[in-house]
Amino acid sequence: MPNQLAFIKNGQVVTTDLILAKVFNKKSTEVRRAIKNLKFNEKFRANNFLHSTCIDPCKKECPSYLITKEGFFLLSVRMSGKKTESEQIQYIHVFNLEESNLNISIHMFNELCRSVEAIKYDIQQFAYSEMKKKYIQLSLEKCLKDVKENLQLDLFTNIER
Repeated sequence: MPNQLAFIKNGQVVTTDLILAKVFNKKSTEVRRAIKNLKFNEKFRANNFLHSTCIDPCKKECPSYLITKEGFFLLSVRMSGKKTESEQIQYIHVFNLEESNLNISIHMFNELCRSVEAIKYDIQQFAYSEMKKKYIQLSLEKCLKDVKENLQLDLFTNIER
């Protein structure tokens, strides 16, 4: 079985005809032919077997399909041929496991993004607070300088009298 049976594309968990070909020890053309021969209405076909392209080993673009979970289930039964029911269920179980792992990864990524945003906000608040402190410090220093100058002026004026 390939390392990864499913992945996320446009927010949906999918697999491809190439991956299924490896899983079922078939040629990808056989998988694509099986998809074309499935007897479903066009809406179901369009929603579950999305036309795509891939790059073959010769760096040439070739047709492919992105296949949803439902499409995978239906196709796996057809492609598994004489495999036992338990083997067919195993394929479905592996796909569900992959989907679950991907969903966990998405959740963890979203949590990480929220944490980063919270830290970013805290840093901005800290920086703003520090800028405010610096402004107050500079204002106080200027005020102190003005007071000193005024005191020196008063002293100087008083000495001249």
